[in-house]
Amino acid sequence: MVFRKYYVKTGDMVKRGDPIVAVQFEAGGQIQVLKSDKDGLVLALQQELKPGESVARAGGILAIVGKFKPLVLASGQTGINASRSLSFVKWRIKLGQLVQGGDPVANFRE
Repeated sequence: MVFRKYYVKTGDMVKRGDPIVAVQFEAGGQIQVLKSDKDGLVLALQQELKPGESVARAGGILAIVGKFKPLVLASGQTGINASRSLSFVKWRIKLGQLVQGGDPVANFRE
């Protein structure tokens, strides 16, 4: 199986059936679009793959879509007014990285 392209980015919200990634199973074969099997958040993508590279090089994992719990911000601890709407910017951790309570894991902006 060969990677072709992503339709999503890390941090995107997806619904069941949304396209996630395009792959090709045989050389010269038809390109297949793999879709999300659930509603959720794109938690991670295999960023090192380039179009045309074997998915086996990535250990067969192309994307992780998971359920999430709302992030509760304590304005006294973060200095952010928790009543304001925040948008996801980027992850500050890598897939598989261990974190401890209080470790920053993502950047957000108002």
